[in-house]
Amino acid sequence: MELLASQIPDVVSLAQGIPSFDTPLIIKKAAMKALNRGAAAKYSLTYGLSELREAIEQKLAEEKMYYDFEKEIIATVGSIEGITASLISIINEKKDEVVLFSPSYASYPEAVKVAGGKPVFSSLIEKDGWKIDFDDLAKKINIRTAAILFCNPNNPTGTIFSK
Repeated sequence: MELLASQIPDVVSLAQGIPSFDTPLIIKKAAMKALNRGAAAKYSLTYGLSELREAIEQKLAEEKMYYDFEKEIIATVGSIEGITASLISIINEKKDEVVLFSPSYASYPEAVKVAGGKPVFSSLIEKDGWKIDFDDLAKKINIRTAAILFCNPNNPTGTIFSK
């Protein structure tokens, strides 16, 4: 997929989370400031730096979304860590299932397994531009379903699902 994408002008690859630009100067300066004051000299709290979570709370409040940074906001080093932590919090038993769309990002089924669940796959319809097969999805949902992992745009197809 990477090779094909590289041959088409103006195609943006969603395969890897590798930025196509340098880290902005404001972020570099903030990182250096944090390093110089010793903020990176030890592990942070499991749920992320308080300053960062409080800043997230303030930014969300500007957009009329209100959360308590001490109880409702965590900061992870990446999406898979956040997804895995979320799955761990909702999967109760090995028989709990998480429905994933197929094709799926390779780390999603592994995150489900790490959390103690069983990945169940619902097919996307390739000939229709990787749309959700709602009939197939309905067949996969049952009493053991703990979650449906829904990624939009879909990874790896890049499909943006409509409402």
